[in-house]
Amino acid sequence: MRTRHKDVEEVRFIIEGSFEHLHVDNIRFMGHGNDCDAYEINGSMIFKFPNIDWDEVEQYLNNMLENL
Repeated sequence: MRTRHKDVEEVRFIIEGSFEHLHVDNIRFMGHGNDCDAYEINGSMIFKFPNIDWDEVEQYLNNMLENL
């Protein structure tokens, strides 16, 4: 499965939509590991996001179910 890094505006949208009292002033991509990407938010917090394409996961699982 391929990986996909989120762009800055997508990260901002997800975080501000999930934490209504948190305003994102700046975002810095920290790096990626085997299963997630890490972003520094406002210089004091680290948020990790899975780096897999969930549409591909769903398609893979559906294909497996059809072949049972």
